[in-house]
Amino acid sequence: MGALRRASYEFMRRSLIFYRNEIQKMTGKDPLEQFGISEEARFQLSGLKA
Repeated sequence: MGALRRASYEFMRRSLIFYRNEIQKMTGKDPLEQFGISEEARFQLSGLKA
């Protein structure tokens, strides 16, 4: 069951957001900016549910 959860879209999305924020803290740059997708709503923290 855990493997299925980790393979889900939502898990991958949360992981992307987490690592994006960690990279941004370390470098001061948005790593997705170079791909032109940094402002897409699906990659924003505001879409996360607690």
